[in-house]
Order: sequence, then structure tokens, then C-alpha cells
Amino acid sequence: MTVETQRAGLEVRTVGLSARGHPEISATVSSADLSAGCEHFVRFVAAYVEGGARIRLGETLRYGYWLTRFEGDEAVLTAWEHDIECAALHSVNLAVRYWKEQHATCEGAGAPFSPPRPDQLVVVSPGVFEGDPLEGVRYPSPEHMTGWWLTTARYDGKTESLRPEHCYHLTARRPDLAPYLALPFGIRPRLVQPSRRERASVTLSRANRRPSAARTAPRSSSQILRRSSAHLLRPDWAMKSKRPFESLEGPLVADPGWVRL
Repeated sequence: MTVETQRAGLEVRTVGLSARGHPEISATVSSADLSAGCEHFVRFVAAYVEGGARIRLGETLRYGYWLTRFEGDEAVLTAWEHDIECAALHSVNLAVRYWKEQHATCEGAGAPFSPPRPDQLVVVSPGVFEGDPLEGVRYPSPEHMTGWWLTTARYDGKTESLRPEHCYHLTARRPDLAPYLALPFGIRPRLVQPSRRERASVTLSRANRRPSAARTAPRSSSQILRRSSAHLLRPDWAMKSKRPFESLEGPLVADPGWVRL
């Protein structure tokens, strides 16, 4: 039996997974402009299950940059997420919006879609969280790092002034940066007119040469990387919100990757 989707207002639900011995999948968004993205999300999850995977109650699934979690019963699993303030929402608004915006940016740059995880770390200089114009570069980095280094005109060249921050903190304070975080190594975004209410004006340029395994983050960054490793030992996203995403320490459904529907 072919798995199909059915809409009821802003909710999208699969029809046919129960015949395969798996709960149906349901997801909801809060506005009509996200409806198509919600349907793509549900089809994405359905394709993952049709490929032989099984999603259990309480497990999470990464959809591009953001994480979703499944709650419900043996009949229907409903996807939900945490918003930027770590409050639980029975919707997939952020997951769908991030997916849409980040894919549009990558396609516009002719670059592959390479989203970080929200619990990975980004290195920022003074001025980034304050909304200043900035330049960014992404290096191959350890697993707990996104590889992103973001600096503003306030950066004095001293690594002591740089600090690691969780990526979800960055996108909470600077939502204008979220569309660019899935750009891969080798493309440098330069935001010249950032705005918290409107999408930033950005210039994308390719690095002079592609970073390699031998040319990762700058040598002077070793202190930052050590600090970031210590920073990760007590992820404040989990601590402050009483572990909103159990995948930080518990079950995580692997990212099924890009599914063409």
C-alpha cells in the first residue's frame, strides 16, 4: 500500500503507515505559509519509515538544522519541537522554516546543504550577539563544533575575546543568521546590513582555496577549542530547560538525509 498524506487545516497526517505496522505520523504548523513545508516534513518522515526505520515514542529525528520529537500512542505519533526559548510546542514551525530558508540559501549559492546541529558550538566575537555586521567562515572542526567562526569589527585579533556559544543560542539572538548556517566549508558570508526584523543583506564569496583536513581552524584557535570542549560538558540547553531534547543524552533517530519527493 502506498503511503499518502492527508491535510486537515494546518495538520498533515500520513495514511498507510499503520498497514505496515507503524503508527501514522502527524505534524502541525501555525500558519498557512508553512503548510507545504509541513507536508514535506511528513513525507520526509514517511519515506524514512518506508526505508525500514521505526520511530518509537519519545525518540527524536533531525530535520535539517532543527530537531523534532515524537509523542503520542501506538496509533499516531505527533511531531513537536522546542521553540527558541526551549518551550515545548506541538508544532514543527521552526523545523519547517529553517529547512525552507536554509535550502533556499544553499540553492542560491549553488552549494550543498550542510546544516549543523543546534547543540553544536559556534565561535563568536564581541558584537555578534549585539546585532553588528559580521563576516563568517566555516572550517572542518571537531564533532562538537559547527565549524562557524563569526567576527565583527569589534574583534581585536586576540583569541581571548572569542567565545564558544551553542548554535541554538545564536539563532535565538540572531534569527537573521539562521538561513546561512547550512552553507558548507569554503563559502564566506558577509552580512552588511543585519536586521532582526528583516532578512539581512548578505554577500557570499568563495574562499580562495577549499579548506582541507590539514587546514582546519586556525592554529591560534586551540585555546578556543579547549574551552568549547569544556563548555559542552554542561550543555545549558539541556540544563536550563530540563533536557528539552533527550537526544543530547538519550535516543536519537539518525538524520535520514535529503529525501527527494
